Amino acid sequence: MKSIQSGWQKYIIPFCFVFLLGACGKAPERDFATYELLVDQNVMPDHWDVVEYAEEMLVNEGQEDGSYITFQKTDVDYFARTGEDVYRYGSVSKAKWHYKRFVNYYLNKNAYDLTEWETPVWFHFEPNNTDNWRFACALHQNGIRLDSSENRIVCRYIARYEEFLVTALITKAIDGQVMIEDKDAEEFIIKIDQKIGEYLGN
Repeated sequence: MKSIQSGWQKYIIPFCFVFLLGACGKAPERDFATYELLVDQNVMPDHWDVVEYAEEMLVNEGQEDGSYITFQKTDVDYFARTGEDVYRYGSVSKAKWHYKRFVNYYLNKNAYDLTEWETPVWFHFEPNNTDNWRFACALHQNGIRLDSSENRIVCRYIARYEEFLVTALITKAIDGQVMIEDKDAEEFIIKIDQKIGEYLGN
């Protein structure tokens, strides 16, 4: 009888531990929707308009839900876009895992990157409300001919706020022509951090 009890305990105890750990790590209920964390038109400089907005993320990155907003520069011939994506995960541990995945995928040099991803000298802001964050830029060459195979300076912000993962893409310059000034690009990230911090009570 003793050996039978030991056998049950061998499986039940680890199962209960894993179950409780998962329950403890579950994201809390929120009194706001994920899309409410997105910035809006007011954070962008002149000649940047909203061209895409979705309260429900269409791309599956393993999230419970997500939303995005995209702005496009309207006074140039180039296809220049800047935007923010917000993903909400079922637990902080899942958000941590996907944060590492996003950083490894987006901020490591690939075949279209002409330079390494590095934090630019003009970016001085240190987000106050994040648990983890990276901001970096690289010289990038388009793989798809939208208007040309132009060279672009693009910047990415990847940050985790508790169970939320935020990514932002900024088209900084195309073929040497500035699309958004340094101060405006930095202000875009500041506004993202501030808004999420307000909702999370930071």
